Amino acid sequence: MKKEFVKYQLDLQFFSEEATDTEENQTESQEQQTEQKTFTQEDLNKIISERLGKEKAKWEKDYTAKIEEAKTEAEKLAKMKAEEKAKYQEQKRLEKLEQREKDITTRELKAQAYETLAEKGLPKDLIETLNFTDSESCNSSIIAVEKAFKSAVEKAVNEKLKGEPPKGSESSSSDTVFEFNFQPIAGAKK
Repeated sequence: MKKEFVKYQLDLQFFSEEATDTEENQTESQEQQTEQKTFTQEDLNKIISERLGKEKAKWEKDYTAKIEEAKTEAEKLAKMKAEEKAKYQEQKRLEKLEQREKDITTRELKAQAYETLAEKGLPKDLIETLNFTDSESCNSSIIAVEKAFKSAVEKAVNEKLKGEPPKGSESSSSDTVFEFNFQPIAGAKK
């Protein structure tokens, strides 16, 4: 059971003051409708199958690369003596451990950076610009980002406040001369 949707042409400018523009708008909207490309089910199936084929080829390429890496690793281990194997495996274990520690440190620094950015009133989107190698570099990058952000905000505010001078009379206030003629009122005492 297929549901078909009917598109209605709406004239949103019906209540406008100019009636001549509506005819032009109708012809423009009809042109836009004719320019839209429609796809048949066969076209969609073809597009999807091509995309799936590309993704499958990419996945197979990655998978074969991982298999080859595992094979070379196994061959390397097979050629080594027992002592060399133990040393190599210990080195691999240490590398994984260092990577885990680095990931944990980065996570902790990010959490602290979120808090620091919130305390300083800076947007949390700036977290992506920070350096998380260690706490000192993280703090220095927060300070640098804070300075850059505040100067950019200040510059934008100053630009908005500059604006243009008010438009009014053509002459400036220094050119205008006011003359007052004070005359004594008859019967007034000095």
